[in-house]
Order: sequence, then structure tokens, then C-alpha cells
Amino acid sequence: MLGRKSLIFLIVILILNGVRYLTYLVEGSQSNYYIVMLVLNIVALIFLFLSLFRETRKQVNSHEG
Repeated sequence: MLGRKSLIFLIVILILNGVRYLTYLVEGSQSNYYIVMLVLNIVALIFLFLSLFRETRKQVNSHEG
């Protein structure tokens, strides 16, 4: 899979994009595009956090023996 630094970089980018789409929605834009993109960013963030957690868990288990 991706390295730890790559995962963290992607998480930062997705958070920034998510904030951008959220501000568009808060400012009153009712475009379906912004809603869909916000949802896709949230889904991608969940996937990346799970990947990061899984990678960290593998490293801990490999150090235990």
C-alpha cells in the first residue's frame, strides 16, 4: 500500500478540500456538485484513516513478535 508519509499527505489534502467544499455549502451554494464532492472527500478520509490505522496496527504487531 502507500507509505505512512503518503497517507498523511493525502489526509491533509482531503481535509483541505473537504473544508473548501463545506464552506461553499455553508455560504449558501446548493449545487449538487459541492455536496457530492464533500461526501466523496469524507468517504476517502474514512478509507485513508482506516488504512493508516491498519498500517500502524501491523507495525505494532510485527514488533511484538
